[in-house]
Amino acid sequence: MFPLPNILFVVLIGLSTIYLTFLTTKGSLTDNRRSSFWKKFTKRGRIVLCVLFIMATLLVFQEYNSQVINKIRDKEVEINNRVRDSIFESRVKLAVDSNRFKLYEDISIAFGKQNMQLDTFKKEIHKLRDSSNRTIIIPVDKRPTIELLPPGPRLEIRDKKKILFISYTSMGAWAKIINMSTSFILVDTLNELYFLKSWQFPTNGREITEENIITNEIDLGDINLNSTKGFCIYLKGSYTDKFQSKIYTADLSYYFGHHTGKFTYATGNLRDRIIELLRRNLVL
Repeated sequence: MFPLPNILFVVLIGLSTIYLTFLTTKGSLTDNRRSSFWKKFTKRGRIVLCVLFIMATLLVFQEYNSQVINKIRDKEVEINNRVRDSIFESRVKLAVDSNRFKLYEDISIAFGKQNMQLDTFKKEIHKLRDSSNRTIIIPVDKRPTIELLPPGPRLEIRDKKKILFISYTSMGAWAKIINMSTSFILVDTLNELYFLKSWQFPTNGREITEENIITNEIDLGDINLNSTKGFCIYLKGSYTDKFQSKIYTADLSYYFGHHTGKFTYATGNLRDRIIELLRRNLVL
């Protein structure tokens, strides 16, 4: 029921004030000939008391409504601040990982030119020669990163049903042997979460070439989105690089707000609540 537009309370209180003014100018409100307290009030006086009670009730509900609105706004500010901090941290981490990978790649190429290989696991250097005394060239592949394609999922109405179009892409390199699931969660106006459904990575594509796009078309049925403020997407699973030499994991949560139209990472308390909800529904 709440929150309601505050203008509604302003209009109702204004109309009550006008009606109260009309009542008090049209006749007597009390009759002192009566001995009982309640009977001292005329019919018009009792109506005035009722109108005053209604106005007081409206003022109480208006104050409660304002507190609910302020609480929602505070939550949105908190979420936006956490998203901003998360994006900054993610960019810093990505830059650090990229520099580390570039350094390893440069060192590997340098050792390769000297017919040697750097084994970071065993912390050893191996000389590379095959039976014909030729140098063995070891390919070095970049790290793939599977994400949802900006600006995020798109909702359409088809035959009174809500259809979600969600696109995946691999940034930086080719991703293969993909084993991932995606979950859809609704967020109502009071920030309560409701799990709707989960689905596996598109069966028609077990790999994504670099910067290629794979789109899923998900039927959400006839759900009512008017009482929601947005939705969350949770992406979890694993995949390998082009040469299947290393396994990578994805554990990403996103939030899309209907009013803002922004698609951002879901972090902090919101992310924790998403994971808890999916565990309760036996998705994780």
